[in-house]
Amino acid sequence: AAYIDHISAAREAASAIGAGVAAIHDASQGGIFGALWDMAEASGIGLDIDLKKLPIRQDTIEISEFFDIKKINKLLDDHHNGKWNNARKIYTIYTFLVWYNIYFGEIK
Repeated sequence: AAYIDHISAAREAASAIGAGVAAIHDASQGGIFGALWDMAEASGIGLDIDLKKLPIRQDTIEISEFFDIKKINKLLDDHHNGKWNNARKIYTIYTFLVWYNIYFGEIK
C-alpha cells in the first residue's frame, strides 16, 4: 500500500461518525504533528504528548534520517513560539518529503 494510505483519516472518519467524535484531522496534511498542532490551536488548548507511544513506521524513520531532527525540532519550536517565522522552511521540508514519495516511492 502507498504511504498515503497509512496516514489518511478517511476510514477513521467514517467509523467515528456515530461515536461522538468532536473533531478529526487528516494527518496527510502536515503529518501527525501538524494535525495535533491544528487541533490544539483550534481548540485553544495545549497538548502533552508521550512521543514514545506514537507508532512510527520504519519508512518514516528512514526518511527522517535525511534531516538533522534536532535542527528541525528547533525550527518548529521557534516557529510555534513566535520567535521566528519559519513557515517557508517548514513548507520546503514538507515539499521535499512529498516529492521524494512521488518520485522514489516508499523506502523499503
